[in-house]
Amino acid sequence: MAIHDEIEGWFFHPGLYSKMVKNCRPGGSLVEIGVWKGKSLSYLCSEAYRKSPDIRVFGVDTWEGSGIVTGK
Repeated sequence: MAIHDEIEGWFFHPGLYSKMVKNCRPGGSLVEIGVWKGKSLSYLCSEAYRKSPDIRVFGVDTWEGSGIVTGK
């Protein structure tokens, strides 16, 4: 079982993420906007590393809706 399968959240487009990695050159960067708990980001990182450890992956999120930031 892949690590992203164990993370709570949504991930409906593995084919799109795999295509983005395929089109990324070693030394390139990929960015996911809207991370929540990291399910799809984990998949993206795994695929990128499998292709080349030199691909950088960034996740951007405010986490404002999660309650972590606001304490709610």
